[in-house]
Amino acid sequence: MISACEYNVSGSFSGPERFLEEPFHLSYPQVFEHGGECCMIPEMRSSNRLSLYRSRLFSGDWIEEHVLTRNQQLFDTTFFFHNGFFWLTGAERDGGFGDSSDTLAV
Repeated sequence: MISACEYNVSGSFSGPERFLEEPFHLSYPQVFEHGGECCMIPEMRSSNRLSLYRSRLFSGDWIEEHVLTRNQQLFDTTFFFHNGFFWLTGAERDGGFGDSSDTLAV
Protein backbone atom coordinates (compact mmCIF):
# COMPACT_ATOMS: atom_id res chain seq x y z
CA MET A 1 0.00 0.00 0.00
CA ILE A 2 1.19 3.54 -0.80
CA SER A 3 -0.01 6.25 1.59
CA ALA A 4 0.75 9.95 2.04
CA CYS A 5 0.45 12.57 4.76
CA GLU A 6 -0.05 16.29 4.23
CA TYR A 7 2.36 18.66 5.95
CA ASN A 8 0.37 21.60 7.34
CA VAL A 9 1.53 25.22 7.73
CA SER A 10 1.33 24.72 11.51
CA GLY A 11 4.11 22.11 11.25
CA SER A 12 1.90 19.09 11.86
CA PHE A 13 1.02 16.19 9.60
CA SER A 14 -2.42 14.94 8.62
CA GLY A 15 -3.26 11.29 9.12
CA PRO A 16 -2.08 8.97 6.35
CA GLU A 17 -4.30 8.71 3.29
CA ARG A 18 -4.21 5.62 1.06
CA PHE A 19 -3.30 6.35 -2.55
CA LEU A 20 -2.65 2.93 -4.05
CA GLU A 21 -3.33 -0.57 -2.84
CA GLU A 22 -2.49 -3.78 -4.72
CA PRO A 23 -2.42 -7.44 -3.66
CA PHE A 24 1.41 -7.35 -3.67
CA HIS A 25 4.23 -5.37 -2.04
CA LEU A 26 4.50 -1.68 -3.00
CA SER A 27 7.23 0.73 -1.89
CA TYR A 28 9.64 3.46 -3.04
CA PRO A 29 7.05 5.45 -5.03
CA GLN A 30 8.53 7.96 -7.43
CA VAL A 31 5.90 10.63 -8.03
CA PHE A 32 6.41 13.14 -10.82
CA GLU A 33 4.53 15.46 -13.17
CA HIS A 34 4.51 14.86 -16.90
CA GLY A 35 2.32 16.57 -19.47
CA GLY A 36 0.24 18.24 -16.77
CA GLU A 37 -0.60 14.95 -15.09
CA CYS A 38 0.60 13.38 -11.86
CA CYS A 39 2.36 10.04 -12.42
CA MET A 40 3.89 7.44 -10.13
CA ILE A 41 6.20 4.45 -10.54
CA PRO A 42 6.23 2.39 -7.33
CA GLU A 43 8.52 -0.55 -6.65
CA MET A 44 6.46 -3.69 -7.12
CA ARG A 45 9.08 -6.42 -7.53
CA SER A 46 6.96 -9.20 -6.01
CA SER A 47 4.58 -8.84 -8.99
CA ASN A 48 7.49 -9.44 -11.44
CA ARG A 49 6.63 -6.26 -13.32
CA LEU A 50 6.97 -2.50 -13.12
CA SER A 51 4.06 -0.20 -13.97
CA LEU A 52 3.39 3.47 -14.51
CA TYR A 53 0.33 4.80 -12.67
CA ARG A 54 -1.45 8.04 -13.51
CA SER A 55 -3.79 10.36 -11.64
CA ARG A 56 -5.28 13.45 -13.30
CA LEU A 57 -5.90 14.96 -9.90
CA PHE A 58 -4.02 14.09 -6.73
CA SER A 59 -7.20 12.49 -5.41
CA GLY A 60 -6.11 8.97 -4.59
CA ASP A 61 -7.62 7.54 -7.77
CA TRP A 62 -4.55 6.01 -9.44
CA ILE A 63 -4.88 4.09 -12.72
CA GLU A 64 -2.33 1.60 -14.01
CA GLU A 65 -1.50 3.33 -17.29
CA HIS A 66 1.26 1.13 -18.71
CA VAL A 67 3.32 -1.93 -17.76
CA LEU A 68 6.97 -0.89 -18.25
CA THR A 69 8.65 -4.27 -17.64
CA ARG A 70 7.44 -7.87 -17.31
CA ASN A 71 9.11 -10.93 -15.80
CA GLN A 72 11.77 -8.79 -14.10
CA GLN A 73 12.25 -7.94 -10.43
CA LEU A 74 13.61 -4.40 -10.20
CA PHE A 75 14.45 -2.82 -6.85
CA ASP A 76 14.29 0.92 -6.08
CA THR A 77 13.69 2.06 -9.65
CA THR A 78 14.41 5.68 -10.49
CA PHE A 79 12.91 7.43 -13.49
CA PHE A 80 14.44 10.55 -15.07
CA PHE A 81 14.58 12.58 -18.28
CA HIS A 82 18.02 13.33 -19.80
CA ASN A 83 19.11 14.57 -23.25
CA GLY A 84 15.64 14.13 -24.75
CA PHE A 85 15.13 10.57 -23.48
CA PHE A 86 13.28 8.98 -20.58
CA TRP A 87 15.51 6.67 -18.52
CA LEU A 88 14.73 4.09 -15.87
CA THR A 89 17.32 2.57 -13.56
CA GLY A 90 16.88 -0.12 -10.95
CA ALA A 91 18.84 -2.74 -9.09
CA GLU A 92 18.28 -6.42 -9.83
CA ARG A 93 19.72 -9.75 -8.78
CA ASP A 94 22.42 -10.98 -11.14
CA GLY A 95 20.82 -13.97 -12.88
CA GLY A 96 18.04 -14.11 -10.27
CA PHE A 97 20.44 -15.10 -7.50
CA GLY A 98 22.34 -13.17 -4.87
CA ASP A 99 21.56 -9.85 -3.31
CA SER A 100 19.05 -7.33 -4.67
CA SER A 101 21.81 -4.82 -5.38
CA ASP A 102 24.12 -7.03 -7.48
CA THR A 103 23.40 -5.36 -10.81
CA LEU A 104 22.25 -1.91 -11.91
CA ALA A 105 19.85 -2.18 -14.84
CA VAL A 106 19.34 0.85 -17.14
